[in-house]
Amino acid sequence: MPEEKKSNTKIINSDDVRRAKNNQKKRRAGFFTVLIALTLFLIVVIGMVTGGYEKFLDCVGVDRDVTIRPEGVDLQCTIGTSSLCAAIDDTVIVYDENGVTGYSSKGVWKWNTTCSFMSPVLQSYKNFVLLTDVGGHLIWAFDGDGILWKYNFADKVTGVFVSKDEKNLFVAHEIADFTSAVSMVAIDSLIKEDPHIKYTRKFVSYNTVCVANSNSQVAVTGMYNDVSTVVGTVCLLKGSDGSEYTTQIFDGQIYVKALYLGESNLFLANSNSLVHIKKQTVASGENDSESVVWSRESTARELINIVPIRNDYCVAVYRKANNDTDSNISEIIYYDNNGKEVRQFGIKGDVKGIISRGDTVCLYTEKYVYMFDSKARLIGKYESNYNISNIVYMDDYRVLVQSDSCATLVSYKGE
Repeated sequence: MPEEKKSNTKIINSDDVRRAKNNQKKRRAGFFTVLIALTLFLIVVIGMVTGGYEKFLDCVGVDRDVTIRPEGVDLQCTIGTSSLCAAIDDTVIVYDENGVTGYSSKGVWKWNTTCSFMSPVLQSYKNFVLLTDVGGHLIWAFDGDGILWKYNFADKVTGVFVSKDEKNLFVAHEIADFTSAVSMVAIDSLIKEDPHIKYTRKFVSYNTVCVANSNSQVAVTGMYNDVSTVVGTVCLLKGSDGSEYTTQIFDGQIYVKALYLGESNLFLANSNSLVHIKKQTVASGENDSESVVWSRESTARELINIVPIRNDYCVAVYRKANNDTDSNISEIIYYDNNGKEVRQFGIKGDVKGIISRGDTVCLYTEKYVYMFDSKARLIGKYESNYNISNIVYMDDYRVLVQSDSCATLVSYKGE
C-alpha cells in the first residue's frame, strides 16, 4: 500500500476568525478615537490661544456669560452741573469756577491750578487730559500730579485732536489770509517747553471740524459754501509731511466725526450717514474704495456717534430721532475695517453717548451705564441713582459717571 502523506494544512475555526477580526476592528477604532481626541485637544488649545475657540462658540450660538455686577462709589467732593470732568489713573480732574482740581479716586483733594477759560473743552486720553480754550489760545495738559505742560498757541484755536499714539497734537486754528489751518505739534517738545510745529497745512476755502490720523494718513474734515448749498470736504494728507494727496467732496454732508481703523480704513460720520473710505497715499491705489455704510434715507433713526475698538471695529450707536422715552430701542452695530456689519444688538432707552478704550465700549442712557467687550457681550450694567450727564474712563475697567450734582466711580472688574 502506498504510504499516506501527512498534511500541514491547519483547519481554522470560524469563531477564531471572527474574534480576530473583531479585535482588529477594536484596535483600529481605538487608534482613531485617540487620534480624533488628540486632534480636538490641539484644536481647542490653539483656538484658545488665537481666539478661534471663542469665534466657534459665537458661530454655534453658545451663550458665554461674562456679566458682572458693577460696583459704584460716590466721590466725596462737590461737582456742579456746569463742571467738566475727566479722569486719569487714580485721579479725577474737574474744571469749574475754581480752575482745575485733582481729586483722588475717593474724592480727596490733591491739587488745584487756578485758571479761567472762556470756552473750555476737557478731553480725556490714556496718558493725559487736555483743557482747551476754544476761540482762545491756551492748550493745557494735566496728569495725575497736576500740570504736565502749557501751550500758548499763536492763533485762535478752533479744535484740538491727539494722534492715536499720543505723540502728536493736531491744532485746528485760524490763520491770516486763509480760512483755516491745521498744525501738527510734537507733544515731546511741549513737555520740554520748546514747542516744535512739524508742519502747518493751510486751507483756502475750508473750515476744519475734525482731524483723524493713522501713522501714514491724516484726515481733515471741513466744509465750504457753494452758492446756496453747503459742501462737505475731507482732505487726506500724508502723515509724514502733511502734503495733500486727495480731497473728497460730499454735497450737503458735513462730517463732524472721523476715525481710522488701521492705516487706510477711514470712517466718516454725521447724524445722517456713515461712510467708509479706503485710500492709499498715492494718486490712485488698486484697493481704493468708497461706500455708504448707512444712510438715514428719511427714516426716524439718527446716528449718535462712532468709536473704535482698537483697529478691529468701528462701533456705531443709532437711536430713534426726537424720542427720549424708555420705549425707544437704541441700536449698536459693530463694523469691521471694511465697513461690513459683524455684530448688532439693541438697548432699551435713549443712548446719550458712547466712549471706548482698549477692548471695551461704554455707553449710557439717562439712568444706566453699559460696558460691552469686543464681541458685543455685556460685561456689566450699572444703574445710577441720578440722571447721568457724562462718562469717562478712569482705566480699562473703571468708569467715572458724572451726574447733576455728584460723580461716581464705577468698577467693572468683578471679583
